[in-house]
Amino acid sequence: MPRLRASLAVAAAAMAISTVGTLDPASAAPGGTISPVVVLTAADNGRTVRVHVGDVVEVKLPPTVAGNVTWSWSFPQTSDPSVLAVLPVPVPYGTALFRAVGAGTARLTSVETCRVTTPPAVCNALGIRWSALVKVS
Repeated sequence: MPRLRASLAVAAAAMAISTVGTLDPASAAPGGTISPVVVLTAADNGRTVRVHVGDVVEVKLPPTVAGNVTWSWSFPQTSDPSVLAVLPVPVPYGTALFRAVGAGTARLTSVETCRVTTPPAVCNALGIRWSALVKVS
């Protein structure tokens, strides 16, 4: 099973790199960081934003600790990588950078799930879905 997971991780990384290509150094700000045009947070659930081809969208969904439970977000996903492609750069958990690579519409999604950090606490809710619609022109 560990070998299968490792193989899947390598395949996913290769697919992300082949979809996005190489990171264009000219698109990075001084110091090698990428400056997003739009930053989406949990407060932006259900929001629609408009960006242009070449713009960078950042999804920033940090975990929340509530008593003896931690609510963590899954890695944000795009519904259409031909419109919004994930950038293969290291980011904190619950965060992702996407480049607008083609005109169209893509939905970004993530799911927040509960994890008990100290028993006997219990999670009293199912996962919460987050999404934002991005229109690229």
